[in-house]
Amino acid sequence: MAHRVGLCTNIIYCSFASARQDIQVAVDAKFVCPKCGKPLSDMPATAAARRGRIAVIAGGGLALIGGALVVVGALFGHGSAPATALERASSVPLSAAHPQTAIAQAAQQPVKPAPAPLVNQAASARLPAAPSQPAATRVAMIQPAPPPAQTNLHPAAPPAAPALSDDAQVRADLLAKQAADAKATQQAQAAKQAQVVKEAKVAQAERDARATREAEDERTAQLARAAQEAKAAHEAQAEQMERAAQEAREALAAAAAAKPAAQVQVAALSPPPKPAPKPAGPDRAFSAAPLLGGAPTYPDAYESEGRSGQVAVSCRIDTTGHPSGCHVLGAKGGAAFETAVLSWLGSGRVRYAPVLHAGVPVAETHEWTMNFQP
Repeated sequence: MAHRVGLCTNIIYCSFASARQDIQVAVDAKFVCPKCGKPLSDMPATAAARRGRIAVIAGGGLALIGGALVVVGALFGHGSAPATALERASSVPLSAAHPQTAIAQAAQQPVKPAPAPLVNQAASARLPAAPSQPAATRVAMIQPAPPPAQTNLHPAAPPAAPALSDDAQVRADLLAKQAADAKATQQAQAAKQAQVVKEAKVAQAERDARATREAEDERTAQLARAAQEAKAAHEAQAEQMERAAQEAREALAAAAAAKPAAQVQVAALSPPPKPAPKPAGPDRAFSAAPLLGGAPTYPDAYESEGRSGQVAVSCRIDTTGHPSGCHVLGAKGGAAFETAVLSWLGSGRVRYAPVLHAGVPVAETHEWTMNFQP
C-alpha cells in the first residue's frame, strides 16, 4: 500500500513532533498525527530522498552481514542453526522510507532452517585431524562473537529537541509581538486616562478658585457700597446740624434786635440750645447671614454618622462688621459642632453687615443660631 511520510508540528504538546519522528500515513487516510490529531507537514523531497538512501545503505549492510553469517555457518556449523535477525533482514526487501521499518519487518519474518553444508569428500580426506575437542567448541572458536542481543529492534526515540521548527518559531514570535503590542496599548490607555483625570482635576480647581474670587469680589463690593452709604448719611446729618445751628443763630439775632439791651446781654451769656437730631439715613437690622467667610465646616468626625447639629452663639458685631467676644449659648448634636462654630468665628475671615441707626453704623451684641446638616 502506498504511504505518505510527514512530520508533526505540534512540538509543545506532541512527543512525535518533539522527537522529529517520521510518520507514515496511508494515501487514502487522513493526513494527521495519530497521537495528537494535528495536521502533518509533508517531508521535503530532499529529506525524503536522503533518508531513502540511508535506508538502502543500511539494508545493504544488513544483507552483507547476514550473508557472511550464513556462509560461516554453512562451512563450520553442524546441523541447521536458526537464522538470526540480521539474516532475515538480508532476505526482506528494505523500505526506502525508513531503515527502522526494514528492521521491524525482518524481525517479523519466520525463522528458516539453514541448509545443510556441502562437504567435499576429497577435500575432507586430505584435511588434518581436528584436535580432540567438541565440535561445538571448534565452531565457537572459528565463528565471530555474536552481536549483543537486542530486545527491541526499534531504536529509542531521540530526546526532545529544544529548538522549535520554523513554523512554530514564527508563531511564537507572532504571539510574543501581539502580547507586547497589547501591553503597550494597555499602558498607553492607562496613561491617557490618568492624563484626562489630571486635566479634569486641574479644570475643577480653576473653576473653584474663580468662583471663590468672584464671591470675595462681590462681598468686597457690598462692603464698599455700605461704607459709602454710611459716609453719605453722616455727611448729610452733619450738614443738617450745621444748617439748624445757622438758623438758630439767625433767630437769636432777630430776637436780640427786638428785645431790650439787658435781655439781649443775658441771652448772649447763655449758650444756644442744641437742635433735636433729625433722621439722616435709613435703619438696618442685624442679619445672621455673613457677607464674608462662608459658613463653618461640617466636622469630619460626624461624616460617617450623618449627624444634624444646632449651635446658638452670642457675639458683638462692631461698626466694621467683625465679630468679637463670641461664646456658645447652647448646642445640640455634639461638642464638635461648638468647636467648629467658635473656630470659624475667630478665624478673622468672617464679616457681617453692621447695624445702621439713621444711616450710621453702630456696634451691638447679637444672638443667633446656626444649623448643621450632613
